[in-house]
Amino acid sequence: MAAGKLCLVLDLDHTLVNSARLTEVSPDTEALLLTRKRTETDAAKNHDLAPELFRLNTLGMWTKLRPGVREFLRRAAEKFELWIHTNGSRAYADAVVDLLDPHGMFFGGRVIAAGVPEGDPAAAHAKRLMAGLEGREPVTIILDDSSAVWPHDRRNLFMVERYLYFPASRRKFGMEGKALLEINRDECPERGMLMTASHVLDRLHSVVFTSLNQPGMAPPSADSSLQPWDVRNVMDDERRRVLHGVSIVFSRVIPLEQDPRTHALWRLAEQFGAACATGVSEATSHVVANSRGTEKTFWAAQNGRHVVTPAWLECSCVLWRKAVEDRFGVPAAPPPVAAVSGGASGAPPGL
Repeated sequence: MAAGKLCLVLDLDHTLVNSARLTEVSPDTEALLLTRKRTETDAAKNHDLAPELFRLNTLGMWTKLRPGVREFLRRAAEKFELWIHTNGSRAYADAVVDLLDPHGMFFGGRVIAAGVPEGDPAAAHAKRLMAGLEGREPVTIILDDSSAVWPHDRRNLFMVERYLYFPASRRKFGMEGKALLEINRDECPERGMLMTASHVLDRLHSVVFTSLNQPGMAPPSADSSLQPWDVRNVMDDERRRVLHGVSIVFSRVIPLEQDPRTHALWRLAEQFGAACATGVSEATSHVVANSRGTEKTFWAAQNGRHVVTPAWLECSCVLWRKAVEDRFGVPAAPPPVAAVSGGASGAPPGL
C-alpha cells in the first residue's frame, strides 16, 4: 500500500476470457470461428488492432478475450497490484496470461492456478486468498463471475456478469438461446462489463485511501477488521448505497414454500441496501415480478409504483448503480378480478 495500490485478484474463465474445448465445438461453429479469425486477422493488419480470438492448438481449445480487457488491465494496474486466480491448470493459465500480458507488464508472475479438474466437486469451493495473499484481505478485491467459489472471502468479492461467447459455454450453464458468436454480437469495449467494473474499482480505491489518510486512522499493519478503510467495510458501504431508499416486494418470484428471507434475490437486494417486505405498503417503491396480473402488481400500477422484472435487481447489483426501471418493465396483463376491489381505492390489498 506504500505505492498507493490495493490488490486485485482476477478470475480468468467467464470474467476476462471465455474458452471452449475443440471437442465441444461443432463443425459449423468451427467454420464460423475460422472465418471470424480470418476477418479479425485482416482487420488487425489494416488498422493495427490487437486480435481477441485465438485457437490454442497445444491446449486443444478456442479462447476469446473479453472486449476491453487490455484497457481494463492497463487502468487497473495503475491502482492495483494484479493477481490471477483460476481453477484451471498451470498450462492454461500461462497460455491465457501470455495473451493478456505478452510483455509481462501487469502480473509479474502473480498467477495462482489451482488445477482443479473440470467436473471435480472441489471446483465449486476451491478458491481462497492464499499463496502470497494471506493476511491481505483488508486490501484485496476479487473480481469473479461466481460467488460460490469464494465461500471464505465473499465480502471481498466484486461479482461481474458472466462472459459467454461460445455456444458450448451457454449450454454448460443450462442457458437457452444463441451465443454471442452465433448472433455476431459482442460486448462494447467502452461501455461493457469490464469498463463498468473499472469505474467502480476506481471509486473503491479512492474511498479506501481517502479514509486511510484521515488524521488518527490506524495504519494498515494494525488489526483492520473495524477500520473504515478496510476494503471489506468500504465495499459493504458502497453496495448499500446502490439501492438505498428502495423498498421491494416480490410477486410470484419466490416459491411459496420457501422462507423469502432465504431466497437469493431477497438477500441480494438487502446486500445492496434495499429493504424487502412480504406485503405492499405505502413504503413500497418497487414490485419485482415476472408477470403482471397479481394483486401486488395491480396495486403498484394503481399507486404509481415501479413494476420490474428480477433482471432489474440483478442488473443494478452487477453495475453497482440503480438501473433505469423503464428498461425492465413487466409485460402488461389484465388484472385479476379479485384485485380490483382491494386496489382501486389505493389501499394495499391484504397479501
